[in-house]
Amino acid sequence: MVILRALERAGITRREHRKYPLREDVFDVDTRERNYWIGVMMADGNVHYRKKSGVMVELPAALQDRTQLLKFRNFLATDKPIYFSSNSGRSRNKGRRQIQGKVVAVSRKIAKALEPFGVVPRKSHTAKVKLLKKDLDFWRGVIDGDGTVRIDKRGDPYLAAHGSKPLMRQFRLFVLTHFPDFRGNVLRCGTIWRVILHGKKRATKMVQLLYENCDVSLDRKQLAADEIIKRFAT
Repeated sequence: MVILRALERAGITRREHRKYPLREDVFDVDTRERNYWIGVMMADGNVHYRKKSGVMVELPAALQDRTQLLKFRNFLATDKPIYFSSNSGRSRNKGRRQIQGKVVAVSRKIAKALEPFGVVPRKSHTAKVKLLKKDLDFWRGVIDGDGTVRIDKRGDPYLAAHGSKPLMRQFRLFVLTHFPDFRGNVLRCGTIWRVILHGKKRATKMVQLLYENCDVSLDRKQLAADEIIKRFAT
């Protein structure tokens, strides 16, 4: 391990032997799709540095969102199987067991490419985006990863982003660039934080900015966004 660390400090890394193909430069190329997946990874992805299994980049999703995992796998240009398992779920699911899928890529190069944007290990409570603070595709990825797009019980458009307090402060500033009179605050929601846009004016306009004619999105949130745009956009 001492030798490996010395090599890494010198910029020399081990070549990872692969059973499945993987495009390791996928986050090096500046595209709208790349920025979207950085947002998803910021909200719901994980990066692990493990001694035995190497550097693991993971994206989980509930069974109902398995098409999202297929999209991410296609983005990585890999045919590695998606792993499915049963777990007890998060607290917001009231402890019910659920099936969850996960795309796993073992790649130090991808992990290093994500670092400049703020996607790093153990980021749950400290996540903060770099370089993409005003990027629409990035913020759509954040909301698809851990947010809400819907029409509420009163029949009004509702959009919310969830995440760490630093990230939500950045999202609030992003909202202010489009709505200078926005008065919403960063609110605590259990162990995370959120920013909410509610109502026919701001929520609808933000949904349009993020989801209208976009290249990639989470299917069920895109459907909700399309319905909001159809019913409330003028």
